[in-house]
Amino acid sequence: NQPRYPHEGARAGISGDVLMAVRIDAQGKVLDVAPVQASLPYRRVKPNDIEYWGKVFEGSAAKGIRDWAYHPADPQAGEPDTTLIVSVSYRMEGGPPASDGWSAAATGRAQRIPWLSETDQQFDPSGLKDYESIAIGSQPVIKTPVLGKVL
Repeated sequence: NQPRYPHEGARAGISGDVLMAVRIDAQGKVLDVAPVQASLPYRRVKPNDIEYWGKVFEGSAAKGIRDWAYHPADPQAGEPDTTLIVSVSYRMEGGPPASDGWSAAATGRAQRIPWLSETDQQFDPSGLKDYESIAIGSQPVIKTPVLGKVL
């Protein structure tokens, strides 16, 4: 259930990273997915390119993440919804190596997560590696193993 590399990005030889917000319920089901920010740190790009390719990669990530399932942190506690910030990387074979984690280099504009308060929008994703997550609330564990693959 790993998000697929978008065909359009593969044809253009574009690599990039996206941060996605994932809201899960107490049973670990994904309720909602929203893009947070896209980054194309692997080549010189114009701001319009970051926006365009960011939307391409964010769409692919959202589609794949919707099928994920998580083990809740404490299934007996009946915890409320939890939000995770997940980093998803897209790399071309022979392209740049995976980075040391999320970087603010060549990023697009950060987007507001619709279901979170303004206070909860404040987090630091620096160094967040591919498929790692930051929990805003309790810490669930993903059920489905997700391993990075190179196209």
